[in-house]
Amino acid sequence: MKVKNLEKLYDFFDTDEMLRITPCDLIVFSGDSEIHGSVEICCIGRESITYKIKTTSPEKFLVRPSSGILQPGTSAKINVTLQKNFDLVNVNKDKFLS
Repeated sequence: MKVKNLEKLYDFFDTDEMLRITPCDLIVFSGDSEIHGSVEICCIGRESITYKIKTTSPEKFLVRPSSGILQPGTSAKINVTLQKNFDLVNVNKDKFLS
């Protein structure tokens, strides 16, 4: 296939992905007095996106920022902190949704 400009090539391979989440399936928690982890989200689409992070256990986790707007090509670091009254037992059953 011959393509004269990159935009046409981009359109050909476009999968309609708007967002990339890293890591995509596991948050690693660490720390002594404050147990925390992080996720990076990146806008890989051509348009701005809004995001909102939710969890199945909002009483356990503090998520900051929990929502926002990303311009194309920008990213945000999302910090997830385990609340002080909880420990990491059974944390692998908790989920985060974007």
